[in-house]
Amino acid sequence: MRIYVLEYYSGGAMADNPLPRSIVKEGQLIRDAVLNDLLQLPHVHVVISQDYRLQANHSQIETIQVNPGMFTSIFGHLIRESDAVMIIAPETNNILSDLTVQVENSSKPLLGSKSIGINKVTNKLQLTQKLQQVGLAVPPTWSLAFTKNKFISPERLSFPAVIKPVMGTACEGVCYIESAAVPNLNIKPCPMMIQQYIFGMPASVSLLISENACIPLSLNQQKISFHPEFKYTGGVIPFNHPLKAEAMAAAVHACSLFSGLRGYVGVDLILTEDKPVIIEINPRITTSYIGLSQAANANMAALILSACLEDSLPSSFFCTKTIDFDLEVML
Repeated sequence: MRIYVLEYYSGGAMADNPLPRSIVKEGQLIRDAVLNDLLQLPHVHVVISQDYRLQANHSQIETIQVNPGMFTSIFGHLIRESDAVMIIAPETNNILSDLTVQVENSSKPLLGSKSIGINKVTNKLQLTQKLQQVGLAVPPTWSLAFTKNKFISPERLSFPAVIKPVMGTACEGVCYIESAAVPNLNIKPCPMMIQQYIFGMPASVSLLISENACIPLSLNQQKISFHPEFKYTGGVIPFNHPLKAEAMAAAVHACSLFSGLRGYVGVDLILTEDKPVIIEINPRITTSYIGLSQAANANMAALILSACLEDSLPSSFFCTKTIDFDLEVML
């Protein structure tokens, strides 16, 4: 089986633009963890596309260089020449959804979420409203309107709070604020939302989803700093916490609401003193894969292939060790 793995930032999609170094490096770390798992599988041939400014460092992997102006044609060619496609890309500006649609139009199997599932969870404001409607705990949330360097504060909002793009990826554009005056924030012109800041432990649940079922794989501690912009700096996998069972159940419930989610999916949440509060659903392989692939009792790539191609989930899953990783050191 020939599998094309596209990591957006290192895979040539940015060939016509400057490369954001830290984002590229984090993307490569995720991609390399996936590639290492795929290389352990028999009868799998892996091909990647790679930005012309980056050095090829995988002798066992077919690597196609992408020069300026060539990404679209190379992406289409590699889809056609492959048996299955895995996309690691941000949801921002519908990037993940648009790339996924191209694979769907080719009728080649996707090793990840379908565009219909991606589109249902990408809008974080609508996602929060949907989760609240079914009784899942979420932060109090409002859409946000700005007047110069100040926003119109919802009447029921008390500070501190968090502002973020309605359609963003990970910590991108997410800021901690203590008042309605935000003169020092570099806020891009896009739809924004504001949420009550939830005190507690940042965490995530990694899940594996097939056509008809969903299982939680691990609860993960997230290391996040904010000054005032949020920054994900690493994690501990697995994370033992008194609310582990409740967090996993909430994540499964949330994902079960949206058809089209498939393969590896992450749910971000805050573990408060008495309950998990869901922040968002990430319909893609997340940075936690770096740690989970090392901690798991099974090959994570093999599990994704089984879920997406055979509609099969493992009867049991556990972590054999704890992985504590620091992105600032790895980058």
